[in-house]
Amino acid sequence: MKTSLLYRPACVLLYLTIIGLAIYSPVLDGDFICDDYVFLAYNQSIRHFPDLRPIWASFPTRFLVFVTFAVNYGLHGFRVPGFHLVNILIHVLTSFLIYFFVVYLSRSALARRTRAYPGDLIAFWAALVFLCHPIQTQGVAYIFQRATSMAAFFYMLTIVLYLKFRQEDSPLAYGLAVVSFLGAIFCKEMVMTLPGAIFLCELFFLEPQQGRWKRFLRGVLPFFVLCGVLLGVFIFTRVDEGGLTLKNQVFQSRFSPYFFLTEVNVLRTYLRLLVFPAFQRFEYDYPVVMSFWEVRTWLSAGLLLSLMGYAGYLFRRNRILSFCVCWYFLTTAIEVVVVSLVHRSLLFEHWLYLPMAGFAIFFACLLYDMAGDEASFKRVGFILIFSLCVMTVLRNQIWRDEIRFWEYEVARSPNRMSVHYEAGVAYDRKGFKKQALASYLKTVALLDDKRSRSRFDRVTTAKLYNNIGIIYTAQGDYPKARNAFENAFRFDSLEGGVERNLGLLLDRMGAGRDEQGAGQHDE
Repeated sequence: MKTSLLYRPACVLLYLTIIGLAIYSPVLDGDFICDDYVFLAYNQSIRHFPDLRPIWASFPTRFLVFVTFAVNYGLHGFRVPGFHLVNILIHVLTSFLIYFFVVYLSRSALARRTRAYPGDLIAFWAALVFLCHPIQTQGVAYIFQRATSMAAFFYMLTIVLYLKFRQEDSPLAYGLAVVSFLGAIFCKEMVMTLPGAIFLCELFFLEPQQGRWKRFLRGVLPFFVLCGVLLGVFIFTRVDEGGLTLKNQVFQSRFSPYFFLTEVNVLRTYLRLLVFPAFQRFEYDYPVVMSFWEVRTWLSAGLLLSLMGYAGYLFRRNRILSFCVCWYFLTTAIEVVVVSLVHRSLLFEHWLYLPMAGFAIFFACLLYDMAGDEASFKRVGFILIFSLCVMTVLRNQIWRDEIRFWEYEVARSPNRMSVHYEAGVAYDRKGFKKQALASYLKTVALLDDKRSRSRFDRVTTAKLYNNIGIIYTAQGDYPKARNAFENAFRFDSLEGGVERNLGLLLDRMGAGRDEQGAGQHDE
């Protein structure tokens, strides 16, 4: 009776809320970071709530996410704690859905036939792993990545409702699952794998009764159809300049085998981060594979193929563990495809937010099997969860301060241009012009280094030189400022901004020469 009371849903939600608020409290009063400025502080579309037309015109694929940003802005402006609090609560609720997900999986006759687990116990500890794992910090502390956590929330809600529909024959649950899926679609493109996840649940846990395959197909087919219809809507919806659109990515994409092989290595790195979440960073200085014969890539491929074989081996021995391995490959597949086609952003920790659900369940079940009894499981589990909480708190200490965040990144990726550039922008924004100039000049040095593995697009390069020119102008070093503005103009005019800055500088230089000549004449 004591144990069953401990793991009742209301108590579980209370525990998750308290722990979630505690470990993410360091970022409640934290700064905006990186894209938080672009899509929140500088974004006009969220400032017109309840008029939602500007949001749809700019961000159709993330419409619901930006609606929540607009509500945040309407309630408290750009005071940061409100934005962070919503992110934390979404994370807590998603963890709570992991609890229900495991409860429904453990009720499956197919799962119990292979390996029975105490559902409430495993569900609670899996939810704790999902909540407390430090790899989740990027999806929670990074305000703009509310898109990831909201998409994962609706993703898990859809699956939980679908499992309820299948196990309890509830038409209402099915209707709500379809509505939830629509919500997921308007949060982030990664939810395109959701029909595949439902199919996996059917395959692994839901034994179709005789003559009910047609009903099964009718139940799953709407999710695939909705995916196709909404994908078409998003591709052909006209988006304002500066918004997020799929059209350019789809029509300008081309498959690169080298980026695909790079993602094979990335999947191995993701596994390392799940198992051993140390040496985290925002931007990884990750090399693109340049040859089909790199030993590291073949080792990564061998590891992944072994993991797939392990999933097949477990299918008739431990259905839940086998499912969790398949979940990892399914939920990372969309990122592998996108990187292979678009050729950018090789690795981000927030891309592990949804795959973490499978890892959390796998971890809890495997730990229970290894512990041998419930008491040992709880003792070891408490130590591990406490360790994860400490690591998450320490990681959030870095996320709370923009300057400290980029200094940390520079120390760990000293040869990555984008890190130095973003550090310069952060210093510039805070008024530390000397440090900003040093970071910009380091970026230029890496840009000119032929050995550098990364490159900027033309607009970003123009912004870099333009910022350098502005600082040199303020310092009175006009020749260096002129050179910087002229370099910027070679790449992009930034809608006339570089020309204006250069014109103002030339006016100053001309005025300075006139004053100097007048002074000499007077003498």
